Amino acid sequence: MSRYPHLFSPIVIRGQIFRNRIISAPQGGGPNLLSPNPNGYDEFTPAAAHYYGSIARGGAGAVCTGECGVDPRYSTSTSHFNFFTDSTLTGMHMVSDSIHAFGAKAAIELSHPGQFAPPGRYDPVGPTARTLVNTSHVEEMVRRDGVREETHVQALDKAGMDQIAQYFASAARMAQRGGFDMIVLHAGHGWLLSQFLSPHTNHRTDEYGQSPQNRVRFPIQVLKAIRAAVGDSMVIELRYSANEFVSDGSTLEEIIQMAQLLQPYVDILQCSEGIRSGLHSLVITHPTFFLKEACNSYLARELKRHLTIPVDAIGGIGDPDAAEQLLREGACDFVSLVRSQIADPDWSNKAKEGRKEDIRPCIRCLRCLSKRPRGESRCSVNPTHGWAFLEQQLVRPAAHSKKVLVVGGGPAGMQAALQAAARGHRVALYEQSGRLGGQLCHASQISFKEHLNRYLRYLVCQVEKQPDITVHLGQRACPETVKAEQADAVIVAVGAVPVWPPIPGLERSLVLPAVDALEQPEKVGQRVVILGGGSVGCEAAVHFAGLGRQVTIVEAADLLMGHDADPHLRYHTMLFLDHEYDRETAQLDKARPCPNKVTVLLSTRCVEITGDHLLLQNQAGETSTLPADTVILAAGMKANLTERDRFWGCADTVVPAGDCLGAANLAQASRSGYFAALEL
Repeated sequence: MSRYPHLFSPIVIRGQIFRNRIISAPQGGGPNLLSPNPNGYDEFTPAAAHYYGSIARGGAGAVCTGECGVDPRYSTSTSHFNFFTDSTLTGMHMVSDSIHAFGAKAAIELSHPGQFAPPGRYDPVGPTARTLVNTSHVEEMVRRDGVREETHVQALDKAGMDQIAQYFASAARMAQRGGFDMIVLHAGHGWLLSQFLSPHTNHRTDEYGQSPQNRVRFPIQVLKAIRAAVGDSMVIELRYSANEFVSDGSTLEEIIQMAQLLQPYVDILQCSEGIRSGLHSLVITHPTFFLKEACNSYLARELKRHLTIPVDAIGGIGDPDAAEQLLREGACDFVSLVRSQIADPDWSNKAKEGRKEDIRPCIRCLRCLSKRPRGESRCSVNPTHGWAFLEQQLVRPAAHSKKVLVVGGGPAGMQAALQAAARGHRVALYEQSGRLGGQLCHASQISFKEHLNRYLRYLVCQVEKQPDITVHLGQRACPETVKAEQADAVIVAVGAVPVWPPIPGLERSLVLPAVDALEQPEKVGQRVVILGGGSVGCEAAVHFAGLGRQVTIVEAADLLMGHDADPHLRYHTMLFLDHEYDRETAQLDKARPCPNKVTVLLSTRCVEITGDHLLLQNQAGETSTLPADTVILAAGMKANLTERDRFWGCADTVVPAGDCLGAANLAQASRSGYFAALEL
C-alpha cells in the first residue's frame, strides 16, 4: 500500500479514469516547446512531447500544457497558439500521445488575455472600456525610465462576446481532434473571463455587470459553447481565482455564489488565486518562499463546503505529506503542482514509492517563471530543465570508468559528483569543512528559506546514497591529493569568497561577512548595519529584524535588489522590510505594517569604520555617522581564483565548476556542476 493512499486513489469523471489525484497544472515548461508556423502561430515541437511526456512518465494523473490563446487576433503572455489550421494536429498528437503512453490524461489550457493582450494590430478588449498605463508586466506597473505607455481597451459588445465564445469552442474542438482528454479553461488571474467575473475590472451596467449572476453570464456562455463543440466525453476544469487580493474585487460570498452558478457547466473547479493587477497579488498566485506550504489551500477547503463537483487545490504544494493531508481531511479532491514537477518530473512516482527524500524539492525562487536577466527560463535545482529533450541523445554512460576527484562539497560540487557517478565514474569528494553544502549551509539558516534547507538535505542524501561516491569531510584537497588518489580527472568547485571593498576599518572585529553572520547569529549585536542592498543583504535584513535586531541597510545604488531581481521576489522582500513577517500569517492581507522595521539608506556609501561607528557619505557629498554593534558585509562574492588555479595540470582532465568560474546563483552553479561531469 502507498504511504499516501488518498493521493494515489483513482477517480472517474465523465467515464475517464484518473489514476491518482495529482494534476500537473498548466506550465510552459521553458524554451523550445513551441515554434511558429509560416503564419506566425505557435505549434508544439517534439521537445514539448518529451517534456509533457516526462511528467506523465513521472506518475502524474493528468498533465496540462501551458496556456494557449484561442483568439487569432491576440497572443497571450506566453504564446500565440495555432488553433486555426489542421497543421497544428501533428504537434498536438505528439504531445497527447506522449502523455497517454505513460498512463496520464492529456489536458490543454485555453485562455484569452482580454485587456492584457500584448500590443499588436488590434486594440485589446475587455468587459469595460478603459485606458491602462504601462502594462508590460502587470497593470499600472511603474517604469523606472519614466516613460508612460497607454493601452486603450475596447468594451466587448454582444457580437464580440459571441465571436470569442466561438473561438473558445473551436479551440476546444481542435484540442479534442488532437487527442486531448481535458480542457482547462482559464477564468482566473485577471485574464478575459476573470475580467468579467471581477468587479475590479467589470464596471458594466448591462446584463453582464454588477451582480454575480450577471458577471458569470459570459463565462457560462463560453462553457456552453465548449460543451456543445466537444460533446459529453471531455472533462472541463475551470481555473478560478477564489481570492483576488484587491480591495474592490469579489467578496468571498460572491466568489462562492459565482462558483455555484458555474458548477453545472464544469467538472472540476481549480481554486487558484490572484489577479493581474499588481505584484501584491501575483506573489500569492505564484507563492514565493516567504509563504508556507500549501498556503492557498484554505480557498479550496472553503469552496468545497459549498460545491458538489470535485475541487482542485493549487499554490505552493510541494510536500507529498501536505498533499495527502489535504485530501484526507476533505479539503479538496485533487492537488495541482507546477514548479514541484519542474524541479522533479518524477515527483509523483517517488511519492508513490515512499521515497520522499529522493524528491528534488522546489525552492520557490521563481526563476522558472522569470525570464531575467538573459531571456531564458531556468530551474535553480533541476539542471536539465529546458534541454532535457536532448539529454538522452547527449548524456551517455562513460566509455571508460575514471577515478574522479571533486574538490568542494557545495551545490556545484555535489551536483558534479552525482552526475559523474551516474555516468559510471568512481568519485572522491573532498570538502575542507566538516559538512557538505557550501553556501547553502549559510543561506538555509534564514527563517524563510526552509525550502532551500530541504534542497540541501536532498543533495546530501543523494550523495550519501550513491555507492560510487566517497566523501572526505574536514580535508582540504590539494594537487598532492590528486596524485595520492591517482585521479584521472579533477572537478574544481571551490566556490567564491566575499568581496571586501577598500573601506578603512573593514578589518575590525565588528565586521562579519553575511555568510558568517547567518551561520553564527549569536555574534550579531543589537545594532546591525548591512553594507549592500542586493538580495542577500535585504533577506538578511528581514531575517535579523525578525530576530529583534535594529537593522539599517546602506546601499550605494538608488534601488534595492538591483535591476535584474525577479519582480515577484523583490516585491515580497520589500514588503517585509516594513511589515511584520511570520510564516503562519505572511499572506499580504494579514501582514501588519511595522514602520521603521528596517532603515534603508540609498545612494549612500560607507567611507570608513571607526570604533563602533560608520562614516557615511551620500550622493551630494554630505557625511554622517551611524553607530553599529555589528556590520554585516553583503557586497557580493568573487571567484576563488587562487584556490582554483592550484589544480591546473595536476590531472589529465581538470574542469572548474560553480562559483570559482565567477560568482553565480544556484541555477548557474547546479548546471555548471552537471555539465562539468559531462566533460569527463
